[in-house]
Amino acid sequence: GDINQAIELYQRAIALNPHFIDALSNLGAAYMGKEMYPEAIQAYQQTLAQNPNLPDVQCTLGDLLKHTGDRAGAKRCYTQAIRLKPDYAVAWNNLAGACKDDGDLQNAVACYREALRLEPEFADACSNLGNALKEA
Repeated sequence: GDINQAIELYQRAIALNPHFIDALSNLGAAYMGKEMYPEAIQAYQQTLAQNPNLPDVQCTLGDLLKHTGDRAGAKRCYTQAIRLKPDYAVAWNNLAGACKDDGDLQNAVACYREALRLEPEFADACSNLGNALKEA
């Protein structure tokens, strides 16, 4: 695909309608695809400024923040995603990973277990829990 043209079109859509949440979110995804992380973070933050009740966007922003070294910001996003959607196993798994990265193995294990309770066939959470238990 042509990510550069997609970015231009999303930017144009946003210029025409600054409250177009789908275009903002799509812009963030396009920036992620180009590894333009600061721009992706900004696009997702703008999306959430207009509607903070989007658990998928909260979780994706958390992933970006974690990737760029802002674990505290990532944990806030994952926690908000879980508040909005308590059965969001991916957010539980990602929160667990951020806790583990902070050395908080007890909370990491609890979050991985919750992810697996919600989705027993979640292979990533299963493997991640094994790693956390091995380190605990």
